[in-house]
Amino acid sequence: MPVLAGARWTDRFAAVATDSGPSDLASWEVETAAAGAAPNAGINDAIRTETGAYTSDYHYAAGKRYPEDYPFEYERRSPLEWAANFANLPLLILHPEGDTKVPPHHAEDLFVSVSQYAPAMAAEAAAAPRGDAGQGGAVQRIYFPGDHGSRLPGYAGYAKGVPMGGD
Repeated sequence: MPVLAGARWTDRFAAVATDSGPSDLASWEVETAAAGAAPNAGINDAIRTETGAYTSDYHYAAGKRYPEDYPFEYERRSPLEWAANFANLPLLILHPEGDTKVPPHHAEDLFVSVSQYAPAMAAEAAAAPRGDAGQGGAVQRIYFPGDHGSRLPGYAGYAKGVPMGGD
């Protein structure tokens, strides 16, 4: 996830955009593992493997870890745990309103968490176009129509500073 790389190495990024990503891997596992709500079975399995144990010789996966047994392994890979690092790094959070793979509350949870470490950021971002409010970080979240895999219409121009709907 780019949001984790940006949060971890804030001195190497000018800004970060995240699109449709989970903000808390442990809660996301629980949400998507519920009966009949498993659109992410393959992804959840990959995360269990990535957080798991590995052989020392060739670094092969030797076992899977589940969030209830190894909460630290999930927390350290969850953007919510790194929210404070966005105090000086602009963050754009994009999420489709009808996302069924990653519920939209993950975008809101991340926005609220980042905003608590720099309260002025939320106000600055709301007043500034594209969330690029002066010095330091700024956080902005945008919900748009669609489901997981949908993209914000006009995003390519938006990222370059062209107003939405503009040329």
